Amino acid sequence: MGGAACGRRELVQRMYHFREINGATLSAGDAYSLLRGMKTLGLRIARQNESAMAIAQWLSRHPAVEQVNYPGLATHPNHDIAARQMRGFGEC
Repeated sequence: MGGAACGRRELVQRMYHFREINGATLSAGDAYSLLRGMKTLGLRIARQNESAMAIAQWLSRHPAVEQVNYPGLATHPNHDIAARQMRGFGEC
């Protein structure tokens, strides 16, 4: 597990000290895997959004499907809200 600590100075210092006494650090291999994943995260999310929209559109046209609840579809009752709040309807 990896992450970032953000907040007031005293809180971050307490977390840093906790990490020091517990040895909570990533191994070199884990750190490399995390960094590699972060570099492609934007691309992966974009493709997930495209795929989700394509699936939702396909399902909405399928005769065996009665209803599709996906905020990216214009037929969704809250599509206008989702369009204002989201980018790609799967990310904030």
